Amino acid sequence: MRITLSLLFGIFIVANASSQELRLVDATTSQPIAFAHISFPNQKVLLTTGMNGEFKISDLFNPSDKIKITYVGYESLEMTLAELNEKMIPPNLVALQPAFKQLDEVTVASDDGAIEIIKEAYARRKENNPKFWDGYYYESYNKLYFTFVTEDDLIFNRERFAPSSHEKEKTDRPEPDSSMLAYVNERHIFLNESVSKKYFKRLNKEKEIVEASRSSGLQESSLAALATSFQPFSFYDNTIELLDKQFLNPISKGSERYYRFKIENAELSGQDTVFSIRFYPIPSKVFDGMRGVLHIHSSNYAISEVIAEPAMAEEKILYRIQQNYQQIEDGKWFPQHLRVMIGSSPGTSGAMQLYGQGDFQIYNASTDPALWNSVRYFDQSMQVEALNRQSAETMLATRRLDTLSSKELSTYERMDSLGNSPGMGRMIKVIQSLSSGRVGLGKWIDLDLSALVRFNAFENIRPGLGLKTSRNFSRVIQLSGYTGYGFGDRAWKFAGSAKYTFYPDANGYLSLNYLNDLQEPGATPFLGDANMLKSDAFRKFFVGRFDGIQAVSASLHMNSGANLGHEVYAGQEQLRPLYDYNFEDNIQLFDYQRLSYTFRYVRGERFINVAGQRILQQQGNQYLVFKAEKIFPEWDAISSDFWRLSAKMGGNIRLGRLGTSSINFYGGYTDADIPYPFLFNARGAGSGNFFFTESFFQAMGLFEFTANIFASAFLTHNLGYIGFERSYSRPEAHIIHGTGFGWLKEQQQDGGINIQDYREGYHESGLLIKNLLRADYLGTAYYNINIGAVRRWGAYTRENTIDNYQLLVSLEIGL
Repeated sequence: MRITLSLLFGIFIVANASSQELRLVDATTSQPIAFAHISFPNQKVLLTTGMNGEFKISDLFNPSDKIKITYVGYESLEMTLAELNEKMIPPNLVALQPAFKQLDEVTVASDDGAIEIIKEAYARRKENNPKFWDGYYYESYNKLYFTFVTEDDLIFNRERFAPSSHEKEKTDRPEPDSSMLAYVNERHIFLNESVSKKYFKRLNKEKEIVEASRSSGLQESSLAALATSFQPFSFYDNTIELLDKQFLNPISKGSERYYRFKIENAELSGQDTVFSIRFYPIPSKVFDGMRGVLHIHSSNYAISEVIAEPAMAEEKILYRIQQNYQQIEDGKWFPQHLRVMIGSSPGTSGAMQLYGQGDFQIYNASTDPALWNSVRYFDQSMQVEALNRQSAETMLATRRLDTLSSKELSTYERMDSLGNSPGMGRMIKVIQSLSSGRVGLGKWIDLDLSALVRFNAFENIRPGLGLKTSRNFSRVIQLSGYTGYGFGDRAWKFAGSAKYTFYPDANGYLSLNYLNDLQEPGATPFLGDANMLKSDAFRKFFVGRFDGIQAVSASLHMNSGANLGHEVYAGQEQLRPLYDYNFEDNIQLFDYQRLSYTFRYVRGERFINVAGQRILQQQGNQYLVFKAEKIFPEWDAISSDFWRLSAKMGGNIRLGRLGTSSINFYGGYTDADIPYPFLFNARGAGSGNFFFTESFFQAMGLFEFTANIFASAFLTHNLGYIGFERSYSRPEAHIIHGTGFGWLKEQQQDGGINIQDYREGYHESGLLIKNLLRADYLGTAYYNINIGAVRRWGAYTRENTIDNYQLLVSLEIGL
């Protein structure tokens, strides 16, 4: 009790004592240093600098008390407070000297205990990772800016270079343009701020309400999610995703086989100890790894701070994340400050480098169920409120870390004036329209870009025109339509719809539709296909067999919760095969009614609601879609209705050190001997199609097999990088395999097409080498050329051996 009272009394005195406000900066650039450790060894007190390098020293300390300041990549500073006051730079600035130390020179003492601490942190990761809690709530202020800097100002990657190589590179560097240098010295090229409230419930249910946002030069609020999209919310997942790349977390099972660890410092914080552990990939290991420093608190072995960046040498984008955690009301450690620094690699962008920095500060974090149970969760994980400029500015001012600097004020003033100019305003609107697939033709009408031109082997080139009413016309009613003319078949196609959105939060809408177009026979269009799998656009170029379809229909869509969608469809349809085919009694035109229900679950899919407009933010990684169709025929050859059931499921599965697998299953069932257009065609990519198409049989013809009942499985497994890394090549091996079975109730041979099943099993396997060749793309990424091959084998092997092989090529843009 005596100890407790003394402790409370000490806290009361410190809290009410006056203090000296200081700021820690880089000695060469004067940039603030966040998350540095400020310790008083004799008093067992540990502080941390804030986002702008700020910290306070209580007047209760004596001038003779020692202070120690440490931060990764800088020389430590240890002296008395009196000596520190003599060394300070007005006004109250403390400067740290950069340390040009290469992280790959880290050596590990076998008995320093670092690995044991990392293992303990991994063992307790679930109790410290917020995503495994029942729920939480917080409020936040976010700021993101981009600018251009000289290479010397890329301080967050300073330790990449030894002093000799760094100085050598300076001599060959072009001088920056004086006008550009003057511009970026006065203002940034982009600035965004936002304040929000975040609700999270276990099983990945989340909702963020952006209460106010402001972007320089833009009136729209669609960029409000930028500041939080560049790094993970916490550092506990087995892999850390940065710019769409997955990096092995040093806090993961068996990470000691891939990383080196060393305790660099251990400081007392109250009754606990904070261990500073440096980590770096073992040089002989080839994998996507990170390097940096972890600060692990002996209380529950939770992360209190982390500094991390990708460790690869050949990177177009340099990246660093900093995270600071604090204990909240129930003693759990929760993120408090997050910072991301991102820039182009020196030498890739001329004399000046692109640099961006995002700060994310959390307030009022709580695990109180009354807070996170107070909202309904759907797949729209972010809702951006549309406030006028004055209201948004008032709200932002209450949450800013500091008042806006003169440089930030100049950024808003300059970019807003450009954004309000007619020419810049039109250009910004065009860029925003292109990203959404539509361009405004006036106040009420938008041009649908997807209808402008299409290609396939049947129509050849198909120019067209698509129009949609804009949100200025109505926020709940949308009218749309398109038309197109195929030069190959010399026929017009057209469609129109009217959509009424009655429950925006749950994507609830009723749609009335008319369609006169083409449909690939034996296909099953699923709800939301475009959001789940990679595009098969190249395959469509080779498709030369279509049915003409006319339909009048109505559909009702509603989400019942996060990631759960339902759609009911009813339509009167007419289908005409546009190829040589006759069903029984020479039937060539099929009239029928279709009634269907689709269930769709996509784990992790997220949308943003910006002033009522629904925008895809994040694609899901696992999915299940089921579709049940009831067909009521109006032709004499079939006397009763029949069912057509289909489903697909799959996604990405991370297998730790074994790599990542993409597994996708497809299946279908019909309960009658039905015409060819209603059967299921096997998922062939098409002979002669060299472009790799995920979840299709690469060496199978487009319409080679057909079935009443079928099941197919597709596997792509990433084995990781193989052996070496060069500026022109970073090969990554992917195993490809596909297996399928299909049964026909009755073998058909009608007209000029051959209809056969694959009941004995179709198989193909191969290898795809990604990033085999790569070339620079705008100094910030790479053109990656992927090359591979597959071979079909089993019962349906072709007579000529060479015909069983299919060469594969694909082109991607990535890091």
